[in-house]
Amino acid sequence: MEIRPYKDEDLPAVIELWRVAFPDAPPWNEPAADIARNLEVQRELFLVAADGGEIVGTAVAGYDGHRGWVYYVAVDPGQRRRGIGTALMRRVERDLAGAGCPKLNLQVRGANREAVRFYESLGYVAEDRVSLGRRLEEPKMPERTPGNPVRSTGIHERIRRIARLIPSGRVATYGQIAAFAGGCTPRMVGYAMASVPSGSDVPWHRVMNSKGTISLRSGSDGHEAQRGMLESEGVALDERGRVDLERFAWTGPGLKQG
Repeated sequence: MEIRPYKDEDLPAVIELWRVAFPDAPPWNEPAADIARNLEVQRELFLVAADGGEIVGTAVAGYDGHRGWVYYVAVDPGQRRRGIGTALMRRVERDLAGAGCPKLNLQVRGANREAVRFYESLGYVAEDRVSLGRRLEEPKMPERTPGNPVRSTGIHERIRRIARLIPSGRVATYGQIAAFAGGCTPRMVGYAMASVPSGSDVPWHRVMNSKGTISLRSGSDGHEAQRGMLESEGVALDERGRVDLERFAWTGPGLKQG
C-alpha cells in the first residue's frame, strides 16, 4: 500500500469512496465541489491510500499557522482492519509536524462511537470544548453538483449536451467528448461525468477512457453498475474489461454510424 498526494485522475474513485464511507453526509457536502475547493488551497495535504492502483482511503488535512485539522478520513469498507486509517493519520501527523504545526484537531459526530474509539486508540482525547460554526455562504442544495473544479458550470453543461447525443450501444472517450465540446480537456469531461446527478438523462456510462475501459475502480459498485448498463445496451467488454472501440465507438454528432 502507498500513501501519496491526491492526483487529478483520482477524482472518480475518491468521489465514490466518500459516498460509500459517509452515507449520512449533508447534501451540501458535495464531494466534487469540496475536492475542488481543497485543491485550490493546500493540495499537498490531500492524501490518498492506494493499493495496487486502487484508491482505498483518504485523509484531507489543513494547517492555518496555529493548529492543524483533518477531515475526510475514509477507508473503503471492504479494506478496513488493515491499518489503512492508522497509516493515513500517522502520515498526516508527520506532514503537519514537518510544517511546524504544534497540535492537530478533528471533529467526529457524537453518535459515531466507532470513530471515537479509533481516534482514542491513536492517542487522541476528547476535549471540553463546544463546537461552534457559522456558514459564510448559503449551502447549495444539489443536483449533486456543482462538481466543477474551476467554476466551469457552463462548460459542464456543454459537455453533457454532447454526451446526451451518444446513442445506445455506442461509447465515446473523454478525449472525443472534449474535442466535440471544444474549450475543455478530457479531465474536465471526467469531472462533468463524475458529478452527473442521480436520475439524470445524461448517459455518463457511455463515456470511457482512451483505452476503452471503465475508469471507476474494478469491482466497485460504480464499476459494476457502469458495466451492467453498457452490456444491457449490447456493448461487449472482453476478459480485460475493454470495449472494442473500433466496433463500438461513436463517430460524433451528425455523423453516420458505421
